Amino acid sequence: MDKMISKQDIRHQAIVQLIEDQGGCSYQELEKHLNVSNMTIRRDVDQLAANKSVIKTLGGIQKANAPENFYESSLISRLSVNKKEKRAITQEAMKLIEPGQSIYLDGSSTSIELAKRLALQACDVTIVTNSMLVYTELTKGKNNIINCIGGQHDPVSFCLTGPRTEDEARRYHIDMAFLSTKGFPPDHGMFESSAPTYRIKQIMAQQSSKVVLMVDHTKFNQRALFNVLSVEQIDTVITDEGIFESDLKLLKNNVKNVHVVSLTPTP
Repeated sequence: MDKMISKQDIRHQAIVQLIEDQGGCSYQELEKHLNVSNMTIRRDVDQLAANKSVIKTLGGIQKANAPENFYESSLISRLSVNKKEKRAITQEAMKLIEPGQSIYLDGSSTSIELAKRLALQACDVTIVTNSMLVYTELTKGKNNIINCIGGQHDPVSFCLTGPRTEDEARRYHIDMAFLSTKGFPPDHGMFESSAPTYRIKQIMAQQSSKVVLMVDHTKFNQRALFNVLSVEQIDTVITDEGIFESDLKLLKNNVKNVHVVSLTPTP
């Protein structure tokens, strides 16, 4: 006789298939997809992780067999990378911000650089973030109203994440969301490697009148586990002069507003 397949085996197969299709998902998504309790999902995930079928993350799971560059790297390790590009891009981003606006900053190293500029200038704007490092930089300045979305602390990104953060994020209506990305094929959209943070970016983009992507040339045509936004959802892209001409042409065909900044300091 054939061996009977248990309900647990069926759930495990369903979880692995879902992760293969999506790259990763949260515990909440798994509960809803399989219509079981959180405790059952966590037991299943623990067993799958022990068998190396999936990788556990804060608040969810990811594929176990994705390339190494698909996974989230420490934010601290990225703060000093492409510093010149980030400074030039954020200087251009400041030109888009007007007094009285409400803006969102994600937890990227580029947004931290933008937060430093906002703290130095009296912009008189309302700033929303779920990043502890962005928040810390913003508190060094004056004349801006700062709102930090609460939630569970993610030690890799230094962001607040989870169901509470997602619920709070949906209550905001923002003029402009400033986002960065792990990878950006200019004909496809934004990719991220962190399950806890990519959902917040999606929500805040939906809650914003305009989405501004700050992306240096090294991120073009890179991919990660999660497709966060399609290129059609992005209103403005700010990048640097290191971009390939072919990528720039494709970008201008897909995004209405494209800013290419010089990396040569102005006299």
